[in-house]
Amino acid sequence: MATWDYTKVKMIGSGTYGKVYEVTKDKKTYALKKIFNEDYDTDGFDDTTLREIDIILRANHPNIINCKAWHIKKDILYLIMDKADYDLNDWVNNMPDKHCVNTFKKYAFGILCGLKYLHDNKIIHGDIKPENMLIFDSTKSIQLADFGLLVHHYPGKKIPSTYNYSQWFRPIDLMMKN
Repeated sequence: MATWDYTKVKMIGSGTYGKVYEVTKDKKTYALKKIFNEDYDTDGFDDTTLREIDIILRANHPNIINCKAWHIKKDILYLIMDKADYDLNDWVNNMPDKHCVNTFKKYAFGILCGLKYLHDNKIIHGDIKPENMLIFDSTKSIQLADFGLLVHHYPGKKIPSTYNYSQWFRPIDLMMKN
């Protein structure tokens, strides 16, 4: 699938490294993550971008977002992924079925399964927060996303510093070291 074959519907999010758009192709809806590379003329894409690409292209787990297609044009990387209906933060704050115990259990189990998959593969997500947990209504499933701060961790390797984690969701053991 070529990126330019998608029709942009609207912007649905933005962050430090880029923007996310709702796009369509062949009557299907996707999310297009557009990652800007400000260092294009010098070093290519930064480590953060490369780590994210690596995991979403290699991950093979129902609770980890994966990449359907990708394309690089000049200093912009385009990633096509399934479009979620909302993230966990939106679900907790706005959805009428949020008090359904079975749905909550299913999402909690999905999050834990996704984290187990990452940890079994020696990956620390680094940015676990409700906004990075995407919910799909059609399957009542949840997927972990946004892997820009991930860290590969191997036995004997020093535990990463707090720099590698979202400032608001750092592991308590790393916060206590400071």
